[in-house]
Amino acid sequence: MTNQIIRICLILLVFFIIPLVSATTISIDDIAVGSGCTIISPVLISNTTSLSASEINITYDSSVVHINDIIQGDMDLFACNINNELGWAYMNAINVSGLYGDVIPVYLSFTAIGETNDTCRLNITDANLITADYQSIPYNVHNGSFTITPSRTVVSIEDIIASPGDIITSPIMVRNVDDLGSGVIAISYDPMVVHVINVTSGNGNALMVQDWNADNSIGNVLASVLLTTK
Repeated sequence: MTNQIIRICLILLVFFIIPLVSATTISIDDIAVGSGCTIISPVLISNTTSLSASEINITYDSSVVHINDIIQGDMDLFACNINNELGWAYMNAINVSGLYGDVIPVYLSFTAIGETNDTCRLNITDANLITADYQSIPYNVHNGSFTITPSRTVVSIEDIIASPGDIITSPIMVRNVDDLGSGVIAISYDPMVVHVINVTSGNGNALMVQDWNADNSIGNVLASVLLTTK
């Protein structure tokens, strides 16, 4: 009976302890940016032991995204290659002493070249991880994705430098807009520094100022604009 109890306890200990050991994983983030935008994202090797060399191959849809550059991370970048015609990149990073835990061997610079809502996989197709004593490190893979999102509309006013008493006209710019029909723009300012004396329609577009009101006692102007033609 005693031997049976001991054997059962040992089996239970093995069963519960083994799952606590995490496997080394190579991963790429899921990325979402607007068309034409550039973003830098890491390649992560997590839960590693004595990592001394990493060779990683990545494929992607070159009609959606390009890789501009491979940037050194926690390891020395030994070799790399990018082919945006075929949609693949190769990177080889080393560290003689060996690194532990979570390691970023390289960063990748991506540019979205496709259209809004285009998406593709960022696939780790092949890799080779080596320890400081030349042993192969088993690994899992977590592939990423790249999605082109609608560009965010930006309303901006340029910086202005003026002398006391100057009257200056400055544009309000609305960028990355799609199918704008009308809108209301509110602006606040310091009335001890500047006053707004007029709001007029811009040139070269069909947006017309429908109404506006400036209160220079509190420093606030409100303008309504309307698209008058299609």
